[in-house]
Amino acid sequence: MPILNSLLLDADIVVFSYELELWEALKERHKIAVVGTVVNEAQFFEPSTGGRGGGINLQRQASRGEIEVLEATSEEIVRTFADFSPAFLAQLHDGEKEAIALVHSGRFADFVFCTGDINAIQAMGMLALPRSLSFQEIVESLGTDFHVSRPLRASLTKRTHDIHYEKGKARRISEEYFIRSPLR
Repeated sequence: MPILNSLLLDADIVVFSYELELWEALKERHKIAVVGTVVNEAQFFEPSTGGRGGGINLQRQASRGEIEVLEATSEEIVRTFADFSPAFLAQLHDGEKEAIALVHSGRFADFVFCTGDINAIQAMGMLALPRSLSFQEIVESLGTDFHVSRPLRASLTKRTHDIHYEKGKARRISEEYFIRSPLR
């Protein structure tokens, strides 16, 4: 498992963290970053359970220095996905593309990306980017003081993450969902 000091979180992970009342603990124990696209989208998310009411205001948390906002350049995004087929790219959300492009760029090498989206996990494998982990691993990093009150969705488990990361690696080798060979 990668070292979990700095986490780059997808929108779904932010929402699940709020719903499971783990968000504050994550911010206390880890350096948390989200991409600009997610900050803009998060204002429309409201956790279905847990908490304090109101939406998720990542912009306010960023302005207070509680989290970081990272932004990929358009060139980084284009370069990262240049060999992907449009059919696969259509399955990725803009925030996922931005986060994966940042990991691919290497500019923030200390950050590990976490998403519960199967296609984004496979994209990490398709690009052979090992700086990826499951939400289950993040929850486990909090230690025994934190218990999740309900089972995690399958897409958030280490098992599912590992299966889909490996599927992505297999797609890289078979060149499925690529318009040009990623192995050139």
